[in-house]
Amino acid sequence: MAQFTLPNFNRRYVLLPMLSVIALVATAYFTSQDRMEHVKALARSMMASQQRMQLLVELPYALSDVETSQRGYLLTGDPEYLKPYTVAKTRLAQLVRLCLRLTKIFRRNRPCGVDCDCHREEAERVGRHYKIL
Repeated sequence: MAQFTLPNFNRRYVLLPMLSVIALVATAYFTSQDRMEHVKALARSMMASQQRMQLLVELPYALSDVETSQRGYLLTGDPEYLKPYTVAKTRLAQLVRLCLRLTKIFRRNRPCGVDCDCHREEAERVGRHYKIL
């Protein structure tokens, strides 16, 4: 059988660079996987933050609907104003419960140094005031 190697050729000169390339590729793969998981976690965190912001934007409108309907009924005595009042109060109760639930989830997973107790306290205050909690 014929040999296809060059005379005075040492395999160590090929083996070391080949192992280095394999180690480099493996390191790049695991690093990219770690970064991808980090990006996914950041995306989930951002979506949760956007959901909380949307909720905080909706709360004043729900409060306004409840107060406007209540004011309309008190001023006119017309029971027609009680229908939007009950709908708005139900929606407000849902928003407050969701706010409290999201705050509990956020407190469990919150980043260091982030304080979210102010949202919980405000939601509980609104819930007690409107007797929905």
